[in-house]
Amino acid sequence: MLREMLHQLVGNISDDAGHMVHLIVKTFWSSVQCSLPPHMTLEEIGSWLELFKAVLTKALPEPMHVDGDGNANDDETRRNPWWKAKKWTLQVFCRFYNVYGNPKHSNSTPELSGFFRGQVAPHLLVAVLETLSLRPSGRYCPDRIVQLSIMYLQEAIMSAMAYKQLQPHLDFVLFKVVHPLFCLTEADLDLFHNDPHEYIRQCSDVLGEYLNPVFAAEGLLVELCTKRGKDCVVKVLSFYNDLLVPTPANEGQWIQKEAALHALCALDSFLTLSPPHQAQMESVILSHVLPAFENPRGYMRLRAVKMLSRNYMTKLVFADSTMSHVVNYLLRCLQDPELPVRIEAAKSFRHVVMYNHSTVVQDTLRPLLPQVLDQFFVIMDDMGFGDEVVLALDQLIDSFCDEVGPYAVQLVVRLTQRFKQCLDKDEDDEDACFTAASCLDTINTILMSIYSQSELFEPLIDALLPTLHLILSTDAYMDFVESALDIVKSIAYYSAGIHPKVWALFPTLFRGADLWGSEYMHQLVVVLYSLIGRDAVGFVSAVFQVNLPNGTTKRIRYLELVYNMVRRILHKEHVDDEEVWGACAIIECIFHNCDGVDVFIPAALQLICFRMSRTPTNEPRMLTQLLSAVLAAMRSNAALTLTALEKMKVLEPVVKALEKNAELRTTLTEQKIYVLGIMALFGRPAAELPLPVQVICALESHPANSKMGFPAPNLRNVCVGGAENACGPIGPNAASHCSTVTTAGCARGGGGGGSWRERRDIATN
Repeated sequence: MLREMLHQLVGNISDDAGHMVHLIVKTFWSSVQCSLPPHMTLEEIGSWLELFKAVLTKALPEPMHVDGDGNANDDETRRNPWWKAKKWTLQVFCRFYNVYGNPKHSNSTPELSGFFRGQVAPHLLVAVLETLSLRPSGRYCPDRIVQLSIMYLQEAIMSAMAYKQLQPHLDFVLFKVVHPLFCLTEADLDLFHNDPHEYIRQCSDVLGEYLNPVFAAEGLLVELCTKRGKDCVVKVLSFYNDLLVPTPANEGQWIQKEAALHALCALDSFLTLSPPHQAQMESVILSHVLPAFENPRGYMRLRAVKMLSRNYMTKLVFADSTMSHVVNYLLRCLQDPELPVRIEAAKSFRHVVMYNHSTVVQDTLRPLLPQVLDQFFVIMDDMGFGDEVVLALDQLIDSFCDEVGPYAVQLVVRLTQRFKQCLDKDEDDEDACFTAASCLDTINTILMSIYSQSELFEPLIDALLPTLHLILSTDAYMDFVESALDIVKSIAYYSAGIHPKVWALFPTLFRGADLWGSEYMHQLVVVLYSLIGRDAVGFVSAVFQVNLPNGTTKRIRYLELVYNMVRRILHKEHVDDEEVWGACAIIECIFHNCDGVDVFIPAALQLICFRMSRTPTNEPRMLTQLLSAVLAAMRSNAALTLTALEKMKVLEPVVKALEKNAELRTTLTEQKIYVLGIMALFGRPAAELPLPVQVICALESHPANSKMGFPAPNLRNVCVGGAENACGPIGPNAASHCSTVTTAGCARGGGGGGSWRERRDIATN
């Protein structure tokens, strides 16, 4: 019915008919987007696409008002339903070529792809080329139609049959369709000079790039030179060389030259990987790019900067003199009168400082680093909100990590201020959100850069704590929690010790974790390993005061905070593996690092056994995590652990679970935790041990017993192998050797020797 209606309407020029055709095409698109209806035959598909071809080639009245760039100035033309119908028709064509015309796609069949490529696509290609000829012939064609037509050509050049049909029209496509799109329009120049912020926004708009015909033209040019280079590369480079060599005599020729540089910029991924062209690029830079920095036209300076912002700086080798000129010109552009040039110059440093073929970039920038850093913040103030300049600053700091120390405090203060400015913006402002996250990441880069200068951390802590409290205390800033936890981790990891002001952040961390902990459990555990691992005494003794409604205060130990959080997790009716891992890792962290926490052992074991009783037998990983926490308790205080398990009447089931679990421990860390927990039992007199535990000790002490029918022969293999890794070769005195030498080091460090840095790494294994 719809096909018959479309057949009747396609010859009608009225707007009402256009609206109906628009709806029919959209309906068809929705029906075939994921898969074709099972009853649809090849003949029906061909009939539909033939009608859509008629819609695409339908001649429409020219608009009354068209600017010099061929764009309609009246709303009536822009709202014309026939152009909307053409747009959706092209989307159907692209979808068919990409999915159903591709024999390798799972939704296609050989019959369908062969039918489309052999009988349908040749006719559609003619219609698409006819549509693309509208602008070169002086007629109106919307940007979106041009963009979709180019996307169709990108699909077509992948097919040998379609490319053979397209080959005679390559000059038209390259020089009448693609090249004019690279040329700046009157609207572009007007935005550049009169509304630079909007110009910058459009250039940075990812979604806008996807819908922009210029971006599509860049992709088509790269695909043609890469996939069909034999026919395209020589003529493309010759064409643009002819535009670059002569000195322009008027503004139009300057725009043509800028378009030529635009094309070379788009081809950077191809030219930098092609050996014949790599050697020629330095002469292009010297002859055409560097002189553009001296050009009075801002758009030429902008294009010169963009040429140095991509693969040319990271994949090619230049003479030191050339790179020195490049850096000096970019430094000059940081203070260019045109805002887009300043911003692009700042962004380009992200690529330039990655040039690693010589030290000329670092040597040139090093004496000017304070001024460069100041100019970055001036540019950030000028541009509003955008994360690319902040990312470039991050890369710059990372490249000069040894020199950034004297400026660290000032940088962190200014980045914190910038972050707060971003928070004051509308929560739906994505640019502000991305900028805020980049500010936090850059702060973390600074902290890692000054890791060896621990004296700088105290003033940084004062600057950062208010922001960290703000982020971690609520779920209003969930997008920034991970970055904030990274900052806390770096402070704990690199500073000389855990400052009391940092410990004051601990209650905020746990109150906030009730809101965001399930999503960032891994990061939280890493932070706790850094804090507790470096200052176990401070953790055990730390308390904070809570004001009660009756006017009194209550002192709560940090250990109690941890217990309450673990209890909430393990008592959940439905809990995922990540949360169980996090709760168990926190328990292990305390038992492996802290003395004087015996009061915590029975309560923790009760929680673990509660969760074990509700863990299905088909989830061995979760059971392994829970048993690792039991083993950590054994290493901390074996006698108290056994007593607590006996009182709960679960000792025998736990021991049996440990026997069965031995062979499931495949990683070295898991095996070390197992060995050190079991070997903690050897320090107890055998007569004092409960019978189920004596079985394990007998198995370990008398290897021959494994032949007497003990149920877990793999237990000894794990213990021996893990003990040798943790303690050295097993011998007669292995138990005492491990208990005196390595249980304090290997266990606390997850088997890595006991340093606080290694302890932190347990959480990431």
